[in-house]
Amino acid sequence: PRCGVMFKSRAGEDHLCGRCLEQAPPFHMARAAFAYDRSLVDVIHCFKYRGKTRLAGPLGVFLWRTFCRHWKGETVDLILPIPLHRQRLRRRGFNQSDLLLREWKKLSRPPEVPPIASGVLLRARTTVPQAGLGRRARESNIRGAFIVRRPDRVSGRHVLLVDDVITTGATAGECARELLANGAVRVDVLALARVT
Repeated sequence: PRCGVMFKSRAGEDHLCGRCLEQAPPFHMARAAFAYDRSLVDVIHCFKYRGKTRLAGPLGVFLWRTFCRHWKGETVDLILPIPLHRQRLRRRGFNQSDLLLREWKKLSRPPEVPPIASGVLLRARTTVPQAGLGRRARESNIRGAFIVRRPDRVSGRHVLLVDDVITTGATAGECARELLANGAVRVDVLALARVT
């Protein structure tokens, strides 16, 4: 119910996983549209690393449906894509989370989509790519990498962070810590896929 990790069995009541019991993440809730399996790995790699940005359309639809299912009846005040460092953004040419969110305005009447803002949360320093790093190395790599450029936009607000993949939750956790330190009252995370 907290980090969004799927249990191997559907038997029994929903409960916190071992990691959340040991050390709860700073975000309130994380959810993903898919489990990160072999076929989805190929799709996301085409989208993210091979520049197949047309995939943002159908993937954005799945993300929107997941948002509607898990945040129905909730008041989300602001949606923030997880930012890329400007060097990586220049190299890649796009922020994949931004592209997924652009689809939402096409899928719904504007009052149903909470405000989406880029530039409120910034990646202040470059980090080595998280892929291939273990949980502790990911946490160390990402620590202090984000800053809130516009605290007035997050103060007193329920913020939803959007990313393409949640692996260990280190990036989302670091972003959530920074947002909460700048006055956000609640931070949730939505991703396209969750590593199981």
